[in-house]
Amino acid sequence: MEGYYFNAWRGGAGSRDRLLSLLREIDVGEASNPDMDRALDYLSPGANEMARFSFDERGHYESDLLERAFRELPRDSSGSAMHRVSMHQDYVGMLRRRQYFERRDERWREMLPTALQTSSGIS
Repeated sequence: MEGYYFNAWRGGAGSRDRLLSLLREIDVGEASNPDMDRALDYLSPGANEMARFSFDERGHYESDLLERAFRELPRDSSGSAMHRVSMHQDYVGMLRRRQYFERRDERWREMLPTALQTSSGIS
């Protein structure tokens, strides 16, 4: 999923590009909104499709990959707690980025990191 536009700007793991480093500081995937994050984490990726723009020419491969990632998320207490948390954070981050770029409503502002909202006067 790293190659899809909503993740691709991150430049892959270990990129030392200065601009990408600065963009990571305002990554909407790293922001926190407990209500939204809970919904993204526990509902199937297709549950909020009506909240996003749809594109007729887009295939279903992206949706299939997200559905698979959702099904593979650990939902029990087996294995390492850090690994489980990391998998859930990565998954929710991907959905937050996609949701940010494809939202139909004006609530995209709420998805920005709090420090960015207050420093830019966005409310």
